[in-house]
Order: sequence, then structure tokens, then C-alpha cells
Amino acid sequence: MIRIIKCRLKTQTGESIAEVLVALLISSLALVMLASMISATNSMVKKSETVMNEYYDCNNELEVQPPTTTYVTKTSGSITITGTNFKKESISVDYYENNSLVAKVYSYKP
Repeated sequence: MIRIIKCRLKTQTGESIAEVLVALLISSLALVMLASMISATNSMVKKSETVMNEYYDCNNELEVQPPTTTYVTKTSGSITITGTNFKKESISVDYYENNSLVAKVYSYKP
């Protein structure tokens, strides 16, 4: 056993400079990919926070009536309700439409 250990300590074999350089190249490429992934994730998080904050601001603006911003428009209309005895009842309402979002949000005030 001691003889095997002495043989391994005396041996001159090892990795060549080319193998070391290839290993360093692979490691550096992995680090560059990791950094770009973190950067892309950070930009996606910022963009989603911006969109969500805009959505919440628009919804909050609909609660204030009459609205104070230009991206909410007021329109008059009517809502028809059908009861259990199939009697229809129409109610005149003002509704506020949020124009800045992809999906429209409405708020009604009788």
C-alpha cells in the first residue's frame, strides 16, 4: 500500500495546459450565461411591477368619481336586469371606462 502511494506521488503525469484552458473557457461561459439570465430576470420583474402598478392606479382611479385623469372616460348607459318572474328592469347608470389597459375595466354608479 505504501509502495502504491509513493508511485503516485512520484509520477509526472497531470493535466496539460490545453485541458486547463478549455476548463476555464467552459467555466467563464457558464458565468456569462448566469449573469445574462440574472439580468433578464431583473428586467422582467421591473416590467411586471410597472404594469401591475399601472393596473392598480387605474383601478383606484375608477373608485374616484368623477375621475380626475384623462385615461378614464365617463359614459351614460343602462343596465337591464331580469328577475325570477322574467320581468325586466332597466336602470340608468353612468359608467367609467379605463382606456389605458389592454383589458377594459368598468365601474358603475347608479
